[in-house]
Amino acid sequence: MTPRTLFSFGLALTLQFSLAQTVLTAVEYASLKGHEALPEGAIIISGAGTPAGAPAGWLTARGGGGGCGCWIEPDADYTVAMPENDDFSSAQIDLPFTFSLFGDTYTALYINNNGNVSFGDPYGTFTAAGFPSDAYFMVAPFWADVDTRDTTYADTTDYLNGQVLYKVTDHALYVNWVEVGYFNTHGDKRNTFQLILTDGTDPAVPGGNNVSFCYGDMQWTTGDASQGVSGFEGVSATVGVNRGNGTDHAQVGRFSADGATYNGAYTDSSGVHWLDSTHFYLNTMNAGVPPIFGSTFDCDTVIVQMPVDGPDDRDGELHHLFVLPGALDELVSCTSDAPTLPNFLNITQGPEAFLDITFEINADEAEVGIHFITFTAQNNDPEPLTSTYVLQVEKTGNTNTGLTSTLAGAVLQLVPNPAMDAALLSWPTARQVRLIEVIAADGRTLISQRPNDSGRSMTLDLKSLASGSYMVRAFSRDGVFTSRLVRSAY
Repeated sequence: MTPRTLFSFGLALTLQFSLAQTVLTAVEYASLKGHEALPEGAIIISGAGTPAGAPAGWLTARGGGGGCGCWIEPDADYTVAMPENDDFSSAQIDLPFTFSLFGDTYTALYINNNGNVSFGDPYGTFTAAGFPSDAYFMVAPFWADVDTRDTTYADTTDYLNGQVLYKVTDHALYVNWVEVGYFNTHGDKRNTFQLILTDGTDPAVPGGNNVSFCYGDMQWTTGDASQGVSGFEGVSATVGVNRGNGTDHAQVGRFSADGATYNGAYTDSSGVHWLDSTHFYLNTMNAGVPPIFGSTFDCDTVIVQMPVDGPDDRDGELHHLFVLPGALDELVSCTSDAPTLPNFLNITQGPEAFLDITFEINADEAEVGIHFITFTAQNNDPEPLTSTYVLQVEKTGNTNTGLTSTLAGAVLQLVPNPAMDAALLSWPTARQVRLIEVIAADGRTLISQRPNDSGRSMTLDLKSLASGSYMVRAFSRDGVFTSRLVRSAY
């Protein structure tokens, strides 16, 4: 069993250690780690303080990965999980809700700098292991050797190599790793990814799921101390969930390559760019995990603008939907149903160990308006588990808009998000937004509002909306842009 490296931030934490403690300064720790000479047992890094708040919007987004509709932009309600560091963990974070991991329930956890959250103990382990494992009680959107320090080791407030932020609501925890670098103090490549955990009722993770992994621009996989070379090769990063009993788990993949080739959930050395702008929903509330859907759409629903002037004017873009097994040696199948899209070629694929479903949305003979494509996945267990993914399609008469942009993060900003009674929507002045709409999952337009001609922001009154997940759509002469909004009643 790999020793669990524990860290103290000077808070009143009472932890039981089965091995001797070693106290090191940050410089000493970095030197020993770089020479693969860290002592066994718990290590306390001295001199690490806990900051009181979080600067919002402190970094400029990098290119390369595009936008992702699942991403919740950190705002003033977020808190810094830990100062700039290597291998630190947060203090214990109490949750006002119950999170279920394969039937084990938790109301507290630790955020670990190295791309995961854990239950019972914090983990400083920087070299990822594959799942299943009996050593880690973990949810890992990207377990790898994250290093947020600059090269001076002294200033713990400038976050030159990224930052880990979090927010707790009544039914959800949001953790955002924002442009984080890798060991040893490298910032030439950055990763941006997000974890959302819920009690299964929060609309932030729809479809009856309770875990969301969301990826922006992913640029590295491996730190120097895990045999990495310039951020790649060496021991693969791990994406998945693990109960800690050596059996129950779900693994999305292991990544160590600079590319976009995916080798499957249980094969090493996949390319990290396969994760760019992708999200995955998981249901960990019961004994097994149903098939896992992943896509680059705006979460569970997306609005697609389709021309109506015939096949020659259709965009013709091929879309991708991924279906992964919820456990080792499982096979998955997938079917689709689009009753109001006569020209849509329904999907029937599997059983296979991984499905990359490629399809075109053909709405030539469909009526103008809202349509739905429902994808249903099933595993090959004796008592099969199923999951569904609903894609929302809008056919419009405006042939100039093309496909709705998914680069919402670069165009629309919603604060706060999740929101209760109101949210401030803002956009670059150059966009000249002329109409804002808030749209329900069933396609109904619930709010329609025109902004001030000279403005670049407006307040959305949300008091009339029920708790749930919505799409905010902005019309400008550059196209139609969408962003996801979560309305919370709490």
